[in-house]
Amino acid sequence: MSRKFIAFLITVFIIVVLSLVGVGITYILRVTNIDSSVRNFLERRDVVSYTTVTTVVSSPVSDLDKIPDKITVLDATTSKLTSEVLKLTFNYQSLVGNFSVLTNKKGNRISIKSAEQAEADSQYVELYSKKTDESFEQAINRIFLDGVPETFCYFKPEALSYKFDNKNYIFASIIAGTGVNPEQCPTPYTRNPNSGTRFFFYDPAFPDRLGFIYVGNTFIPGSTASSNWFESLQFIQ
Repeated sequence: MSRKFIAFLITVFIIVVLSLVGVGITYILRVTNIDSSVRNFLERRDVVSYTTVTTVVSSPVSDLDKIPDKITVLDATTSKLTSEVLKLTFNYQSLVGNFSVLTNKKGNRISIKSAEQAEADSQYVELYSKKTDESFEQAINRIFLDGVPETFCYFKPEALSYKFDNKNYIFASIIAGTGVNPEQCPTPYTRNPNSGTRFFFYDPAFPDRLGFIYVGNTFIPGSTASSNWFESLQFIQ
């Protein structure tokens, strides 16, 4: 049997297998009654990076990263960070054990970690601009869920157990739908019990912005040794 004939048979086999796979997918879509928006979403996942969020609170100019946050020493153990770029402030304990606590601003994110921790273990807050005439939910849908079927990933209000100094905050999460992995929704913005806590927050007194906090599985103390740094977070004008 010649090599050309074998190659021909292999090609025919591959075409047949691909055809059967296509028929199978079509059958599954029909049987499970997946609507057209989900089909379109599935078909475009390989070519559209819907997890890439480019909206920032102000123009993405690298010079903004050169403007340092102001660190104020409140007492022997507590410091206060004030960001004139992102218009927010929070308190944190200067030491965790024998290690200094470090902060870093880049773009619309301020990260915080102990000096002993890897950068990947940082907690952080991100700030996003919001249209004043849209709701919290509408803003999340516009920034993070545009074009994503609601059956896949959706906005959900949250009631959190954290004790924020600002009692006006409203909280929410992005949730993966039934049968959907969190990694299939915008990451790291979707609730994922396997990789730590994260959530969105909004203060109606500041209708032009909203925030996202990634807690992960680490702890950096805030105003006291037993509170979280983000519980003291406040927006400023």
